[in-house]
Amino acid sequence: MKPVDENVESIPDLDPTTLKDPQTVSVRYDLVVNDGQINLVMVDTTPWPECSSDRAVSMDPDGNYALVVERGQDRIFEFELSPDVDWSFDPDMAPGNSPMTIKRGPPALYKAELIGPRLLSISAKSRPDPPKGGAEDHFNLYIKLGQAAGLPISVRIDPGAENPPGGG
Repeated sequence: MKPVDENVESIPDLDPTTLKDPQTVSVRYDLVVNDGQINLVMVDTTPWPECSSDRAVSMDPDGNYALVVERGQDRIFEFELSPDVDWSFDPDMAPGNSPMTIKRGPPALYKAELIGPRLLSISAKSRPDPPKGGAEDHFNLYIKLGQAAGLPISVRIDPGAENPPGGG
């Protein structure tokens, strides 16, 4: 097996026709300022049935957010940037002009399609042979923040994906 080069980003290359009965979920990115620090918050906006334990987003003890791809359940994430902030996806900044790149994990499990300036569809295939303890993939999203004066600021944000979550 080839060692992983942590400095190389890959373009996601999932063939969407391989998804089996994908579950569509909704996630929104919000930008919050607390004590002078900018925090990116991932919010699960899926209208789950009452008393459902399903989730599209998780957070680890350090406060890092991840998309959740459950065992055996392919998903399509409708990923929206909050309309309360002047920002949009910026694929021109990314390697290969893709709105998303994979930093660590199999590119063949993901595909990103820009639907609009603030809306990204991320297809995710559940790992066929997941490790018992779960697996986390890391990816990059490229956005630009508007300013009242001056050029937009290009930013790379780096959420993860639990594919699948740990715990067996």
